[in-house]
Amino acid sequence: MENSEKITHSQLGFRSAQKSQSSPEAIDGYLEIVYANFLEEQKLDKQGIKDRIAKLKAEVQQENTKKQEAIANLNENKRNKEEKEKDIERLELEKIDIKNGDEETGNTTPFVIAAFITLLLTLYLFVFYSSSGYSVFFGVKSGISGFINPNVFADAANKGGGIVALILLFPTIFLGLGFLIHVALEEIKAGKNKIFAVCAILVLLTITLLADAFIGYKISEGVHLNNFNSGITDETWKPNMIISDINFYLVLILGFVVYVIWGFYYTIF
Repeated sequence: MENSEKITHSQLGFRSAQKSQSSPEAIDGYLEIVYANFLEEQKLDKQGIKDRIAKLKAEVQQENTKKQEAIANLNENKRNKEEKEKDIERLELEKIDIKNGDEETGNTTPFVIAAFITLLLTLYLFVFYSSSGYSVFFGVKSGISGFINPNVFADAANKGGGIVALILLFPTIFLGLGFLIHVALEEIKAGKNKIFAVCAILVLLTITLLADAFIGYKISEGVHLNNFNSGITDETWKPNMIISDINFYLVLILGFVVYVIWGFYYTIF
C-alpha cells in the first residue's frame, strides 16, 4: 500500500478489494488508509485540521443562509401566487358584472330619455322666462292676447344690446334657483343637514312661486289692457280679476309647475 498515494481513490478501492477478496471485514482498515492518505495529501497538521473544520462550518453556515433565502423566496412566491389568484377571481367577478351589465343595457334607456327631456325643459324654461320677463319689464306687446311673445328677441334687439342681455340673462335666475334645489336634494340623499335642506327647498319653491305669480299678474294685466284698448272689453282692470283670468293660471302651470318638474329631473344627474 506504500504507493497508494500515487493512485486515485477509485484505483485504490479496486486494488484493495482484490487483495482482500472483497471481504467486508477489511473495509474499515482500508478506509483508515484512505483517510490517512487524504490527510497527507492535504498536508494538514492539528491547526490545519481546526482551520479546515472552521472553513467547513463557515460553508455550512453559508449554505444554511442560502437555504433560508430560498425558503423566504418560496414564501414570497406563495404570497404572490395567492395575490394573483385573488386578482384572477376579482377579474372573473368583474367579467360577470360586465356581462350582466351588457344584459341590462335597457336600463340606460330611461337615463337617456330623462337627459333628453331635461335638455328640452331647460330650453323651454329659457324661452318662457325670456318672453315673460320681457312682458314684465316692457309690458305685453300690443296685439298679443297671450303670455308668449314670439318676437321677444327681435323686439329686445330693437331696444338695444343691454335689453338683449337682460332678456337672455333673466332666465338664469330661475335656472339658478333650480340648481340650488338640486343641491339641497343631494344633501338629503347624502343624509346631511336634512332639516336645513328641506327648509331651503321650501323657501326656494316659495320664492319661485311668488315670482311666477307676480309675472302672471303683470301679464294678465297687460293682456287685459290690450283687450281694453282694442275694444274687446269695456271693463277697466281690477286686481280681483286675477282670480278668473286664465293667463294667470297658465303662467303658473306652464312656468312654476314645469320649473319644479325640471328641478327634479335635474337631480338624476
